[in-house]
Amino acid sequence: MAKTNRKDSRKSKRARHSPTTAVAGKPSKGPEHESKQGQDDEKGGAILKYMREMPLDLLLEIFSHLERADLIHLSRTTKALRSIMMVRSSRSIWTQALASILNLPPCPDDLIEAQYANLMFTDYCHECLVNADDDPNLLLLMFMEARTQLCYKCAPHKFKTEQAFSGSFSMVKSLVPITWEDFDKQWNMEKYHVDIGNELIAEYDKLAPVEKGRWLQEQGAKRKAISKHAEACEIFFQALLEQQDRLIDSIRLKRQEQIIKRLKKLGLDKDPCYPKVEKELKELHLLLLTYMAEWEEVEPEVLEWVEKQKAMLHFKEKVDDVEKRIKEWLIPTYADFIASRPPQEQKIHPNLLEISFLEEIRTALEDTPLNKNPSPEVTEAVMDKLPEFVDRWRQEHDDHLLHLVKRAHPSKKSDISREALFYATTSFECESCNAKGLLYPQVLTHHCNYTSPNSGTSAAVKRTKKRKRDSDSDVGPGTFIKQALCKAVPLSTSRLRFSEAGCLHTVQVLDLLSLAHDTTSSDLKSKATPLECRCFCYDSPVPVMKWPKLLADARLHRKLKASTYGNCYKVSDKKILPKKVTPTFICPVCVSTDYCYNSWLHIKSE
Repeated sequence: MAKTNRKDSRKSKRARHSPTTAVAGKPSKGPEHESKQGQDDEKGGAILKYMREMPLDLLLEIFSHLERADLIHLSRTTKALRSIMMVRSSRSIWTQALASILNLPPCPDDLIEAQYANLMFTDYCHECLVNADDDPNLLLLMFMEARTQLCYKCAPHKFKTEQAFSGSFSMVKSLVPITWEDFDKQWNMEKYHVDIGNELIAEYDKLAPVEKGRWLQEQGAKRKAISKHAEACEIFFQALLEQQDRLIDSIRLKRQEQIIKRLKKLGLDKDPCYPKVEKELKELHLLLLTYMAEWEEVEPEVLEWVEKQKAMLHFKEKVDDVEKRIKEWLIPTYADFIASRPPQEQKIHPNLLEISFLEEIRTALEDTPLNKNPSPEVTEAVMDKLPEFVDRWRQEHDDHLLHLVKRAHPSKKSDISREALFYATTSFECESCNAKGLLYPQVLTHHCNYTSPNSGTSAAVKRTKKRKRDSDSDVGPGTFIKQALCKAVPLSTSRLRFSEAGCLHTVQVLDLLSLAHDTTSSDLKSKATPLECRCFCYDSPVPVMKWPKLLADARLHRKLKASTYGNCYKVSDKKILPKKVTPTFICPVCVSTDYCYNSWLHIKSE
C-alpha cells in the first residue's frame, strides 16, 4: 500500500522579501521612480524579445549553465519561456542541473526532469499557489507518492477518508496514496488522495472483467516503484536538513569566535564578569540571526547585550550576598530576639521580609561590604529597635481585626475594647477559603493571610520566576532584599470578616453552660462539654461536638437575626476522645505552618 507518513511533511524555508518589492497601499514614489521603473521594464522587454529570436539550441546551451533554482525562476518569468523550458525536448538542461546535486534520487519515470525539479525544490502550494515569499510562516506538506505539495488549507480538500469514495474503491484502495496527517483534526485516520483515487476507479470500471486482474498487477508494480522512490527522497531530504544544520552550526561557531575576539580587542575580557558573559554569549541567538552581517552592523547591539549581561550578573551577585547575610546574620539575630520575648508573645511575629525594611536592618543587609557581616554595634542597635517595631506591627493588625468586630458585631456598639478580641464570642471567617471559627490570636496564623493577593498559592511553596533586569537603573532601596526573600508575603488580614453567626452560636453555648458573655476563648475551651448540634446549620444526623469545633462545622445560618437563634444546642452525655492539638505557629523565616526549612529556629522559638 502506498503510504505517506508525517515525515513526508516539510516546512517551507523563511524567505525574505526583496527590498524593492512594492507594498500594496503605499503612495507612489514620484515621477522619477516611475520613469526609472518604466525604463527597466522596456529594457527587460527588449531582452525577452531578443531571447525569443535566438535559436533554441543556443538558448538551451545558455540555460545549461544555470542552477536549478535559477532555472525554476526563469521558467516562471513568461509563458513563452515556460513553453520552452517545461517540455521533454528541454530535459537536457534540467538533467545537467539535477546531476550536480549530490545523492539526489534519479528522476522517476512518471515525471519529466522539469516537473521533478519543481516538486523537489520549490516552496509553494500546488493547489492554491500560495508561496513562501508571500507568507514566510507557510507550512507545506510534501506528499511524494501523490507527486504534490500542499498547504494546510488545501490538504484536507485533496485527502479524504474512505467514506468520501464510492464505486470500486475497495478494489483500488491499495493503489491510492495515503496519509495519516492530522491537518483536519482526524488523528490516526487513513486519508486517501481524491484525484488519484477517482482516476483509478474510473479506469478500473472501464476495464473488462478479464483485464482487471492484470491491470491491478501493473498498477501495483508502478505504485511499488513510486513508494520506493518516495522513501529515497525522504532519505535525501533528511540528509539535506542535517547538512544544513551542520553548516549553520559551523557558521555560528565561527561567528562566536569572531565576536569574542572583537570583545577581547576592546578590553572587555579584563572585566571580572567576563567569563560568565562569554559563556552566555556562546548561547546567544543573536549570532545565528546576524552571522552574515558585518561587525560594524552588529557591534552596537552586541555591546549593549554585553553591558546588560554584566549588569544582571552584578545584580545576581548582590542578591546572593544579601541572601547569605540573611542566613548567617539576620536569622540568628531574629531567633535570639524571639527567644527573649515572653512565651505568650513568641507565637506570632513579622516575617523576615517585613522586618528587613526596618532601616537599620535594610542598611546592614544591603550596604555592608561583601563577605562581611554587620558589626556587633549594628546587631545591638537592631535588637533595640525590634521590640518597638514588632509591637507596632501587632497593634496595626489588632486594630484592623477590632475594626471588623465593631462593624459587624450584633450589639452595634462602638466602644468595644481590644480585650474583646480574646472573647469566645469573637471569631472570624475567611472569605477566600470559607474557613470558620478562627479565634484570636490564632487567626493571624491562618494560611490565607500569607498568600499573594493575585494568587491562590501560599507564598511558602510558590515558585517565583527569576526577575530579569536589564540594568541597575531600577534598583532602589530594598530591591535586593525583595529578590532574596521572593517567597515571603507580608501578613494581610484583608480576607477576614467577623463571624456574626459564630458570635450568636457561641452566646447560646455560654448561656447553656451558665457562663458570662465576656468569657475568653481559652476559658471556654477548658470548660466546654459535648453538645448536640440541633440547629439546621448542621448536617443530619445530629452531630455531637465541642466548642469551638462546632463553629468551624456550621453552615451559614438561614437568617442573620438574633431572634432566629434558639435551642441550637443541647448538652450530651456522649464522650468525645481528645485529639492531639498541633501548636499553631508561623515561622518568621519561611512563613509556613506545614514545613519549616529552618527547624532550629522553629524549635527555638517554640
